[in-house]
Amino acid sequence: MRLVSTFVVTLLLGYSARAVTPETQTDASGDKASKPNIVVIMADDVSWEAFGCYGGEDYRTPRLD
Repeated sequence: MRLVSTFVVTLLLGYSARAVTPETQTDASGDKASKPNIVVIMADDVSWEAFGCYGGEDYRTPRLD
């Protein structure tokens, strides 16, 4: 029961913190700051030699390096 109440309190605090943060940010000139382009790639069973940045030569990954 204590675990459930701790989870609920944590969840409520997280939502409360999100509710009070501003939706958009502005830069020094007053224009809206553009959102960064971030891509998260998750792969299973990939070893170090699968990417060219780590010395692998079997696969070409110029966009990931």
